[in-house]
Amino acid sequence: MTTPRWMGIRALSWTSLALLVLMPCQLTAQDSNRANYKLAGKFSTEFINQFVHSTSVTPQWIGESDRFWYSFKTSDGNHYWLVDPESRSKHPLFDHERLAALLSEAIKKPTDSNQLDLTGAEVNDSGTAMRFVAEDTRFEYQLGGGDLTDKGKVPEGERGQRGGQRGQRGQRGQRGGRQDGDEEEKPPGAHRNFSPDYTAYVFVRGHDLYLVEAPDGLREQIATLDAEAKKKEEVETEAMEASGWDSDWEAKADKKEGEDENEIDEREAWAETIDENSSAVVKLSEDGALRYTFRTGTSRETMEEGKKDLSNDKNRPNVNWAPDSSGFYVTRSDTRKVAELYLVNSLSEPRPTLESYTYPMPGEENVRRSELFIFDREAKQLDKFAPKWKDESYRSLSWEEESGDLRLIRQDRLLRNIEFCSVDGKTGELKVLFTEGLQIGNFTLQGPRYLEDRGEILWWSERSGWGHYYLYGADGDLKNPVNLGTYRASSILEVDEEKGILYFRGNGREKSENIFNNHLYRIFLDGTGLVLMDPGDATHTSVLSPSQRFVVDNFSRVDLAPRTVLRDADGKVILELEQTDLSSLLETGWRLPETFVVKAGDGITDLFGNMWRPFDFDPNKSYPIIAHVYPGPQQEGVTHTFSATGGGRQQLAQLGFIVIQVGHRGGTPGRSKAYHSYAHGNMRDYGLEDKKVAIEKLAAKHAFIDIDRVGIYGHSGGGFMTGAAMLQKPYNKFFKVGVSTSGNHDNNVYGDYWGERYQGLEEVEVTEKEVEKTITDQKSTDQNGTGQEKNGQDGEKAEKKTEFQIDIPANHELAENLEGHLLLMHGDMDNNVHPAGTIRLVDALIKANKRFDFLIFPGARHGYGAARAYSTQKTWEYFAQHLLGDYQTGVNIDDKSRTKGTDR
Repeated sequence: MTTPRWMGIRALSWTSLALLVLMPCQLTAQDSNRANYKLAGKFSTEFINQFVHSTSVTPQWIGESDRFWYSFKTSDGNHYWLVDPESRSKHPLFDHERLAALLSEAIKKPTDSNQLDLTGAEVNDSGTAMRFVAEDTRFEYQLGGGDLTDKGKVPEGERGQRGGQRGQRGQRGQRGGRQDGDEEEKPPGAHRNFSPDYTAYVFVRGHDLYLVEAPDGLREQIATLDAEAKKKEEVETEAMEASGWDSDWEAKADKKEGEDENEIDEREAWAETIDENSSAVVKLSEDGALRYTFRTGTSRETMEEGKKDLSNDKNRPNVNWAPDSSGFYVTRSDTRKVAELYLVNSLSEPRPTLESYTYPMPGEENVRRSELFIFDREAKQLDKFAPKWKDESYRSLSWEEESGDLRLIRQDRLLRNIEFCSVDGKTGELKVLFTEGLQIGNFTLQGPRYLEDRGEILWWSERSGWGHYYLYGADGDLKNPVNLGTYRASSILEVDEEKGILYFRGNGREKSENIFNNHLYRIFLDGTGLVLMDPGDATHTSVLSPSQRFVVDNFSRVDLAPRTVLRDADGKVILELEQTDLSSLLETGWRLPETFVVKAGDGITDLFGNMWRPFDFDPNKSYPIIAHVYPGPQQEGVTHTFSATGGGRQQLAQLGFIVIQVGHRGGTPGRSKAYHSYAHGNMRDYGLEDKKVAIEKLAAKHAFIDIDRVGIYGHSGGGFMTGAAMLQKPYNKFFKVGVSTSGNHDNNVYGDYWGERYQGLEEVEVTEKEVEKTITDQKSTDQNGTGQEKNGQDGEKAEKKTEFQIDIPANHELAENLEGHLLLMHGDMDNNVHPAGTIRLVDALIKANKRFDFLIFPGARHGYGAARAYSTQKTWEYFAQHLLGDYQTGVNIDDKSRTKGTDR
C-alpha cells in the first residue's frame, strides 16, 4: 500500500518538531551532568599528601623505662620529641639547630633543622646518645653534650637495609631472607638444624630426613666452645650495658680491616666431614617410605616432585627440637597430586610462555595435605601422628618447657571442629585437652597463649556467640571465662602473669559508638575488674608502656582527624601529644566524609557506613549514588579510621556522584558469630539485600540522592559481588551500572581454602558395605583404600569411604538476567583470581546475547601493576557515561594537568 504524500510530510513534521523540542533540553542536561574530571584530578593522592604528614605516634621506649621518644612531621617540619610520663613532660629530644649545623659540616651538605630525617635512629638504654645514618654514613650524637661522632661508612652490602644499618641477626632454625628465584650460594653448614645442646643435627637429602649424632669427643669440644662463647657473651653484654646500647652496631662498624666477614661458626666446622660418614648418620626413613620432601627453606617450586632433582641436594628442614634435645617434631606437606593451573604470558619474547602452578580447588580429592611426625631420639623412632579426620591440618605446635609434651591443635577439613591436644614426648601418648565445634559456619581460631609461669592457658572462643577469652589449666580443665558479654575481644596485647592481668583489644562494648571502634581493656584473669583504658568515640590503636602504667593512645574516625594522647592506666589523659593538622587541606576545598547508620534487611541489625559527597556539592541537585563493595566474609570493605585520600572513593565522588561504603550481614568476623555466619552456604547472594536496603534508606533521608541512578563497583571479591548485583533478581533492576575488576565470579575455580571455609564443605558417604568376618584370621581390605589389614568380628561394618562435596553458586549461572551496563576487567596473568572465572561469565553473557563491556590487561596480575591507572580511568568514564550521560573521553588520570576531554 502506498502512503499518501501528505501523511509522509505530516509525519516528518511531527518528528522534526519533536527533535526541535527535545534537543535543547538534552543539551542542557548534558552540560549540567558533565563529569567534573578537573575537580577529581585536583584531589589526587599526590596533591593531598602535600598537606597531610604524620598521623600517629610510634613510641620508642628508652631501655626498660616508660620514657620514650618519637618523631612527628607537620607543616612546620619533622620534629623529635622526648616524653617522660612520670613528670607529664614533653621536650625536644635534642637541639635540632645544633645537630643540623654539625651534620651539615660532617656530610658537606646543607641541612635545615626542621627537615632532619635521621634514618634508622635509635637511642641507647640510658637515653644519653642517639645513633642514625645520613648520606650512607653512621653517626652517634650525644644528647646531653651535643657532640657528633662519625662512625664510618655503611658497608655497600648493607645499604638499603633499615636505612643502611645492618640486617637483622639470623638464628639457627629460622628461615633466611632468601626470595624465590634467588641463586644465592648457601654458606657451609646451612643445611644443618642443630639440637639445642649441639650434640646432634638433622638435614634433608632428596626425599629423606637424616640425623647426625656427634661423637663423644666432639661433644666435649662443643661443650668447651659453648663455655667460651658464653664467657665472651657475658663480657660483651657487660660492655654493651656499660655503653647503654643493646646491639653490636658499634663493634661491627669499628671492625678492623682484614677480619673475616664470613667466618664459619666453630660449632658447625666439626660437622663438615661427619654428615658424609655413613656410620655417623641415622637415616630416619627407608627408601620409598617418605617419598616427599620435608618442609625446608627452599621455595615451593623446587620442592615439588619433578621440578628439580633433589637426590643429592642437602637442605635444612624446619624441624623443631624439644628443649631438652630428646627429640623433635616436623611437618611435611604433600602437594604431589594437586592439579595445576595454567596462564599464558602473551607478552613474552620471542614466543608466549606457559606458566603453571599447583592449585587445589574446592571439594577436590587431591589437595595439599599436612602430615605431622614426632621423633624420639633415644629410640631413633620417627612416628607419624595418627589423624582423626580425613585431610586434617595442624597449627599452634609448641613444646611445653617442663613436661616436654608437645601441644597442638588439629582441625578437620570441614573447618568446623578442632581438638586441642597434648602428646607425651616420651611415650607418644595422646591426650585431648578439650574440643570445640559448630554445625553452621567456619570455626575461627586464634593461637593459644601459654602462661608458663602460672601453668595456665588463655584460649579464645566464640562459643558464647561473641569472641572471648577463657582460662584453662595446663591439664585442659576450664577454670573460668575471663570476659563475657555482647562485645568482641579480638587480640591480646599483653599479659601480666604475676599480677594476673590480661590486656586486650576489643570492640562493640561501648554501646553509644560504632560497633567497630577498637579499644584497649584490662581485666583480671579471674574475670573481675574490667577497665576501659582508652575511652572516646573513635577507633584506638593504643600502645602500653613497659610497666603497663601508661598508654600512648592513637585514635581517629573516618570523620575525625587523628589525635594522640598520653593516658594513665585508668584512661585519664595526662598529656596531649599530637593532632593531625588539616587546616591547610581544608583551605583547598577538601572536606571530611560523613558516617551513617542504617538498618539491615531484617529491620533490626545496625549497618555502619561512610558517604563521600562532591566538594562542590549542591543540595538542590540530584546525584547518582555508587556503592563501593567487598563481600568478605573475612572483612566487609568498610573503613572506620581516617584516610585523607579516601581510597579512590573520594576522587570518584568529585566527578559528580554520591559514593558510599556500607556493611552487610555476614560481611566480617568482627561482630557476633551470628552476624558472621549469615554468609555461610550462600557466598554469591548474601550481601545484596543489605546493600539495596541501605541505599533505599539513604535516598529516603536525602533528597539529593537519585534512587533511579545506582552504580556499584569493587575489586576481587568486590568484583564478584558487583557481578552478582547486576545479575541476580531483583537487584539486577535496582543497580543500573556495575564495574567489576578481577572478580572471582566462579568460586568453584578459586582456592579450596576460600570456598570450603565460607560456602561450607560436606563430607558424605559414597559406599556402605557389610563385610562378613569370622573369628579366624580372615583379612579384609580397608575401604579407605589404604590397603591396611584388619581383624574383625562377625557382623562388623567395614570403614566407610567418604568424599568431600561442595557446590558454590557462580555468576555465570545468572547471565540471562543482565539488564544494566556491566564492565568486566581482568589481568590475563592473574595467579590469585584466575581469569577463568571472568571468562566463563563472558562466555555465558555472549551465549545469552547480552550487551556488556570486557577489558583484559595483558601481562597483569591481580592488582594490574602499571595498568592500574588505566583501570581507574575506565571506571570513571564508565560511570560518567551511564549514570551522567557524559561521553567525553581522553581524560588521563595520570596527567596532573588533566587533558581536556572530547565527545565520543
